[in-house]
Amino acid sequence: MNKWLINFCLCIMALSLFSCSKEYDDRIRNLQTQVDLNAVYASLRGKYYGSWWINDEQVSDGSSCVRCLSDGYSGENVIPFEPTRDRELPCKAIAERLFPDMDVANLPYNSVQSRFNAYSPLPVGYSDNILYLTLQPKEGDAYVPYWFQIFKDNTNDHIIAIALDIVPYESIIMLDKDSQSLTLKWLVKQVEIYEYNKGQEELKSVRELNPEMKLTFIGSRKND
Repeated sequence: MNKWLINFCLCIMALSLFSCSKEYDDRIRNLQTQVDLNAVYASLRGKYYGSWWINDEQVSDGSSCVRCLSDGYSGENVIPFEPTRDRELPCKAIAERLFPDMDVANLPYNSVQSRFNAYSPLPVGYSDNILYLTLQPKEGDAYVPYWFQIFKDNTNDHIIAIALDIVPYESIIMLDKDSQSLTLKWLVKQVEIYEYNKGQEELKSVRELNPEMKLTFIGSRKND
């Protein structure tokens, strides 16, 4: 699927998501009765390798990995992101943009890590072998957080924990059965920053992003 077609599909999905809640609920119920979601998930289960973009800038070389699992987490369909250094999300590239005065590249080895993140996506559409999903926030939450942390010294005494607050229902996941591809389109509205020194919280802040940060992943499944 070319980039133009992906963007077109996302525009169609975005427009549909702004319809009234009753129509939205009806679509979900109809989708779940018409499509065997468990079978779709099972057919798309596996590891996807590809690249990340921050806004329109490519920031990874094609070796980033995202896993899609259909079971193993309390029986729910989840899309987990493995905390394997910087492969699941370009944490260093994001940190460099969030903290332009910090020399992120010269922090201690493996100093930017993702904490385990797993989400139960909400199906919102299915057509032409493409399953469209969005992220579900916890009840009462406005955002879906993606967590990672920065270690500022070799002793791990000084840590900055960061939550990227992803806007649900404006962030789309697409699983394409024909091309065996996974596309993530995340919109980050704000970041939560927690700074700790020797385990004691010293600073907490919430920073709205203007403009918002757009994170995109496009990858293909590999059986390895």
